[in-house]
Amino acid sequence: MSRKQYSIIVSYGILMCVMLGVWFWMSSADALTDDWWYQHEFDYCSYEEALEGFENCDGDEITSRSQVWESIKHHNRYWNNNRLANTLTFVLTMMPNWFVDAIHVLMWMLMILFMLKLVSDDWWLRPLFVVGVLWSVWIILPWHDQMASGNYQINYVWSTALNLAFLYLFNRADKSLVGCLIAFPASLMHEGFSVPISIGVLLVMYQRVKNDKTMLSDKKMLLSIVLYLVGTLLVVFGPAIQNRFASIGVNEDVFTFNAFVYKFFIREPILFLSLGLVVVYAIKCGFKSLRGVLRTEALWIVIALTSMLIWMLIDGTERQMWIGYVAFIVFDWRLIARLTCRNKTNSIVVSTIALILGLLQMLQQSLFPL
Repeated sequence: MSRKQYSIIVSYGILMCVMLGVWFWMSSADALTDDWWYQHEFDYCSYEEALEGFENCDGDEITSRSQVWESIKHHNRYWNNNRLANTLTFVLTMMPNWFVDAIHVLMWMLMILFMLKLVSDDWWLRPLFVVGVLWSVWIILPWHDQMASGNYQINYVWSTALNLAFLYLFNRADKSLVGCLIAFPASLMHEGFSVPISIGVLLVMYQRVKNDKTMLSDKKMLLSIVLYLVGTLLVVFGPAIQNRFASIGVNEDVFTFNAFVYKFFIREPILFLSLGLVVVYAIKCGFKSLRGVLRTEALWIVIALTSMLIWMLIDGTERQMWIGYVAFIVFDWRLIARLTCRNKTNSIVVSTIALILGLLQMLQQSLFPL
């Protein structure tokens, strides 16, 4: 067996083991938090009424398609968000558990595959990178925050899979038609994803068009961007989410130096690690090369920092910075890929990064438990 064949078998074998673990995890998990809410009919006609009734599961248990349809209509008018993810949760209430678990596994697979594709074009030949990315996903993303919930899986894992698919296809002219098909539903999944991604895509497109006006001739790419922006506007300015905006305020402490240092460098060490990698790259490759890399990776930087800023402003849970964590992971491993370039130090560098990630996460959880 050649080294190439061995690497491919190991890489895909690792993925299959992870997917098997996800299947066991989801199939053995009981309903949690929001799962209970979405198993009951949403028939409230005001936000105040829904606050008391929906969270207490006062509605009848959903057993018919008509209840699903009525719940979707009322939820998207009188609850606190207009996410496609929660609409899908109502729909899946009528499906058998094994079918829903299978879709969860599929979405996990798509999430990991597109993350690997975005990190390296030949990821299947780099099993250590597969291990590193999977390790980063497991220890950085806030799985501790009741993520065994099926509704949370749809809101975050499914949203990640669709949005990473859009970002992957967005940069590939030969697949831009598929990108058009994915753009609209991806943007509707969760406003916490679509807002940072929209800002990142717009800034990157502005930079590209400024340097090359022929970019405007790619009609399919422009259509995919327009569809994504339209979906973002719908999910952000929908009637239900206005109730959420009215109930949250801006965290004024975010503008203090202490809060900035705590949030960005102590509470969330992923930013500290990213800055460390940038410094290492600058030392190894020079500041001129670093400037070019930062321009190339501007999309991930903007998504990560925008998501982090929104999270700080509303002082929300870690789940609300989910796409920011994902962007940091992609950015970090793209930078690591440039640093290693498949030379003999590859395994040492990847192992060291994984070890640092693990130590930082364990330190963070021990010092700042939830």
